[in-house]
Amino acid sequence: MSYRKTLLYACHSHFHSHEALVCCRSISKFWSFPPTLDLSNNFLTGPIWPQFGNLKNLHYLDLKCNNLSGNIPEDLCGMTSIETLDLSHNDLSGGIPLSLVNLSFPSVNLNFPSKFNVAYNLLYGTIPTGGQFETFKFLK
Repeated sequence: MSYRKTLLYACHSHFHSHEALVCCRSISKFWSFPPTLDLSNNFLTGPIWPQFGNLKNLHYLDLKCNNLSGNIPEDLCGMTSIETLDLSHNDLSGGIPLSLVNLSFPSVNLNFPSKFNVAYNLLYGTIPTGGQFETFKFLK
């Protein structure tokens, strides 16, 4: 089976609103990289778009080091191929949605690293249990 893999890297691009993303295009196509969306360090503001959950083939989503606020959308559980989800260093609040337990993080099953990072936010509550959350190491 052959399919196109695309890398979108927009780190340090200083986007100030989601409208700026309309202008984004695939910068480079690489056969050696999984589908990647790196929007870290862009001064993005507002909530995380629930529509990210529609990106079923995305392997890597990096939204760290922005000014994102609000809750983590439950819709992110729709990213069924996600291996790395980094939401750290934002102003996210609320708890980690229980729906994220349904994320499969397929790389764990293939003995590759996986990452779920929500550090340095304003989150509270308990960390969900079940699914891949059982395989992550937490600081006590």
